[in-house]
Amino acid sequence: MDELTFMNSKPVLITILLLTACTLRAQFNLFGTDDNANARRFLYTEEWSVQLRMNTNGLNIGYSKNQILRYYKTSYYRVELGYLRDPKEFRQNLRSQTVLQTITSINGYIYGKQNSLLVLRGSLGGIHYFGEKARRKGVAVGYHYEVGPSIGMLKPYYLEIKRIVEDGNSTRTFSEKYSDANADEFLDPNDIYGHSSFFKGITEMKFVPGIQGKIGAHFSWGPEDQFVRFIESGLMFDLFTQRMPIMVQDNYKPYFLNLYVSLQFGKRK
Repeated sequence: MDELTFMNSKPVLITILLLTACTLRAQFNLFGTDDNANARRFLYTEEWSVQLRMNTNGLNIGYSKNQILRYYKTSYYRVELGYLRDPKEFRQNLRSQTVLQTITSINGYIYGKQNSLLVLRGSLGGIHYFGEKARRKGVAVGYHYEVGPSIGMLKPYYLEIKRIVEDGNSTRTFSEKYSDANADEFLDPNDIYGHSSFFKGITEMKFVPGIQGKIGAHFSWGPEDQFVRFIESGLMFDLFTQRMPIMVQDNYKPYFLNLYVSLQFGKRK
């Protein structure tokens, strides 16, 4: 090849090299392996989500605010309101006999229950991913943990109790909570006409401080998307400063352990 031919071929070689580089760059962009793909991870620094959590003995709703610190780590705070039940709770259905059939009343009740337990929780926690966060359509897998204070709210459980009035010929129902004075009637299914309104006794709540925490698995769909979609599952505990009397004639305990699964939806920014 003479010098003129070689010099004339330089622009062609340079053009081919540039086209090859552009093609390779486009391929890296397609599969998300270029620098821009890595830079995308820093576009979002915060997340918020609402949560619905179901545990073995209760139900909870909550709100979380997350701070994205690194690829593998997120910190958050969470507030939630939940309901805890005793494993021995069992709903009784009232039945009234008619000539044709037995009709089940919708005003059932929980036999032997003396208090409902609501729990307000506040938490600080973290999420750690086992590997680099997945791409837009992927799933990031990790674990999460949290701990914080709680307030248990014991609300008296009211029943409609049937009693014979003074004339001795008729009966009336009275909305009553459990006490030593009415223990026999409160625990006699023949005297119970059903439960009272949930809001009955709301002003008689007793507040008990405590601590609570959770640890479990965390799954995040599309961690580079604008929308948050989490699933968490694991073990949670609640520990109060006193025994919590939920059921009558029960060995009251100050702690509760539950398995749970939660769904969270929100946005990133």
